[in-house]
Amino acid sequence: MDIILENLTRHGNELGVPASVIRKLYERYSSYEIDRGLTLLWYETRTRTILHPSGWLCHAIEHHYRMRNIPHSGKSHRQQGSAKYTSKEGAHHDRY
Repeated sequence: MDIILENLTRHGNELGVPASVIRKLYERYSSYEIDRGLTLLWYETRTRTILHPSGWLCHAIEHHYRMRNIPHSGKSHRQQGSAKYTSKEGAHHDRY
């Protein structure tokens, strides 16, 4: 296992995502997308309860969730009427 996959697996395990899920995601998506998804999951677990972290992570990556309303993250990406929000202050994705 390469060092990038090892790090992603370790971070995933810390958030309740099994290594098998991380490996499957790693086969399909870039390490950047997985790391971004794990970061989003980490943030979401700080603001609300995530019952199924593996499912949440897969959905976040597949549907291009991104951060919003986080201090020091730059201007807000909120687009009125065209975005689906998963929580009042959390990740969201645009509808295509």
